[in-house]
Amino acid sequence: MEFIMSQNAKELLYTGKAKDVYKTDNDDEYIIKFRDDITALDGGKKDTLSKKGVYNAIISTKLFEVLEAEGVKTQYIELLAPDEMLTMSLDMIPLEVICRNIATGSLVKKYPFEEKKELN
Repeated sequence: MEFIMSQNAKELLYTGKAKDVYKTDNDDEYIIKFRDDITALDGGKKDTLSKKGVYNAIISTKLFEVLEAEGVKTQYIELLAPDEMLTMSLDMIPLEVICRNIATGSLVKKYPFEEKKELN
């Protein structure tokens, strides 16, 4: 995979648990920087995992490309660097999806699941 030189990020707009969003020279485009940060216990435990940002960016890119190939419009423009994605401005639906193989964390706190029980 060949990468172009990353665009200059003008201003950090948002920092999340695993990504940073930067403004670019184009008001309709943003750079998403995928970080190596990992969290657990609702943010109570923090660490880094080498190349996590790279893997997340590449997986996200592939998912967006598959969606686009099937006619689903996305905000994705291109991968600028192994851990940076150029995107278009969008109106985001505030939805978070968490996938787990075992019951833990807020799932156990909020619902009647047994801690560390496998989910089918």
